[in-house]
Amino acid sequence: LLGAIFNGSVFPILAIILSNAIFTLSLTNSQNFRKDANELGLYFLYLAIAAFIANTLQYSMFAVVSERLTRRIREQIFRKIMRMHIGWFDEEKNQPGKLSALLASDVQSLSGVTGTVVGLIVQNITSFTVGLLIAFIASWKLTLVTLGLCPIMIIAGKVQADFQKGFSADSDTAYKDSGSLISESVSNMRTVASFGNEDKILAIYDKMLEKPTKEATKKGNLSGLFFGISQFSMFGLYAVVFYIGAIFNRDDGLSMRNMFMCIYLSLIHI
Repeated sequence: LLGAIFNGSVFPILAIILSNAIFTLSLTNSQNFRKDANELGLYFLYLAIAAFIANTLQYSMFAVVSERLTRRIREQIFRKIMRMHIGWFDEEKNQPGKLSALLASDVQSLSGVTGTVVGLIVQNITSFTVGLLIAFIASWKLTLVTLGLCPIMIIAGKVQADFQKGFSADSDTAYKDSGSLISESVSNMRTVASFGNEDKILAIYDKMLEKPTKEATKKGNLSGLFFGISQFSMFGLYAVVFYIGAIFNRDDGLSMRNMFMCIYLSLIHI
C-alpha cells in the first residue's frame, strides 16, 4: 500500500522537476547553468530509482496477496464441491467442465479485481490528489481554468470510446453467423465434399460477409472522424491553456516555472 501511494506521487514530483528543468535550461547564460543542470539530472536519476523500488513493492506485494487469496478461495470451493451429494453433479449447471472453469477462470478474475487493481486505484487516487494540490499551489487561477475546460476533452474522448465499443460489438454480432457456417462446414467437410457443395458454401459465405463489410467500412470512417474530433479537442485545449498561461505570465506575474508545472499537472497528467 505504501508502495502504491509513493508510486502515485512519482508523476507529480516529476512535474516539479520537469518544470524546473525547462526553466533552468532556458537560462543558458546563467553562471550556475552547469551546476543546476547537473543537479536536475541527479534528481531525475533519484526519482527513477525511487519509482523502480515503489513499482516493485506495489506489484509484488499485491500479487502475493492476490495469489494467497486465490489459493484460499479455490481450496474452500473445492472442499465444498467434494462434500456435495451425487445428485448435485447431475444438474446441468454443475457439469465437471463448468466446475473446472469456475476454479480456473472465475476465481482468477476475482483475484485480479482484489489484487493489482486495488493497487492501481490507490495509485491513481494518490496521483490525482497530490497533483491537484501542487497545481493549485503553483497557480490556482490557471488550475481552475484548466479544470473548467477538461470536461470538453473528456466528453469528446468518451463519445469516441463508446462509438468504438459499439463498433466492436456490432462487428462481433455480424460475423457470428458466418463463423457458425464455417464451423459447421468444416465439421461436416466429408458430407459437403461428397455432394460437391464447396463452391455453394463459399458463395453463401461470401454473401454473408457483404453486409458486415459495408457496415464495417461505414462505421470505420465514422470512428476515424470521432477520433479526429477527440484529438482536435485535446490539442485545442492544450493551445488554449498555454495561451491563457502566457497571459497570466504577462499580466498576473505567474512565473514560467509555475505555469509549466500547473499545465503539466492539471491538464496533461490529471
